[in-house]
Amino acid sequence: MPQRIDLQPHGNAIKAQEMARYMKNRFPFLGINKPERHALIKPLLKHSQSWTPRQLSAEVLYYYGLPEREYQYLAIDLVQANVKRVTLADWERCYFDLLDQKAWWDSVDSLRKPLADLLLQNPDQLAHVVQLLMNDASLWKRRVAITVQLQYKEKTNKELLQQSIEASLTINEFFIQKAIGWALRDYSKHNPQWVRQFMAEHSLSALAAREGSKYL
Repeated sequence: MPQRIDLQPHGNAIKAQEMARYMKNRFPFLGINKPERHALIKPLLKHSQSWTPRQLSAEVLYYYGLPEREYQYLAIDLVQANVKRVTLADWERCYFDLLDQKAWWDSVDSLRKPLADLLLQNPDQLAHVVQLLMNDASLWKRRVAITVQLQYKEKTNKELLQQSIEASLTINEFFIQKAIGWALRDYSKHNPQWVRQFMAEHSLSALAAREGSKYL
């Protein structure tokens, strides 16, 4: 079993209260900010690259299951540190489920990043993943389906972007409508004509329309 790290001794009670308040008191925090956390876990991330895929997923699940939010961030950092080794099969076996565990925008959007990196390197897998997530009952998985192509720029698959948005267009959830606007706004930097046409042809919520048209 890989040696595990204990972040508890590095906590700060005052910072923990501030961080918990920022996250609407949904999760307990140790009070370790991002730069400090990264410095503490740097050796662990390096060692993780020698673990087997099963060891990696076991450690990710272990840390993700601990109470304090910094441990969920650590678990996601482990996935990101091994992004070149993690496969779609690993996501289907383990990591997709994390999108619905202790879920909030911070964890979901952070988990999206290694998935997006994987799909950018394996575009033949993009359609399968987007269609899988966009039809899920989970609003968080639908959010990832919509936003997974953020910053793909000219490599964005317009058809899949449209499908993912249309699948959730009428869902009256802030994090879904925000995601729709976010995805449209991001793509408008590279293809404003397509975004204008999409917005003209679809009835968007006020939030999605406001966010999506920011750069038009």
